[in-house]
Amino acid sequence: MKTINYQEEQDALWEATSNLGIQEEVDLPNHLKTIEKERITVAMDNAGFVIAKAARSLGISRERLHHRIKVLDLRFN
Repeated sequence: MKTINYQEEQDALWEATSNLGIQEEVDLPNHLKTIEKERITVAMDNAGFVIAKAARSLGISRERLHHRIKVLDLRFN
């Protein structure tokens, strides 16, 4: 599995959106939270909902992923 580099993702997002000439205001914290939720959901799905495997693919510790899942109120049944 590919490890996700969040800094590269943030840089790519910044570059992509700055080139669009978007003039409307963006609620960046909520936008980033949405992206984080999507990335965690995909990683969990790809890892068969095993937190340790998903954390490895995201390049973070199992504890950090567990904390982010709790803070973001994500549910995986």
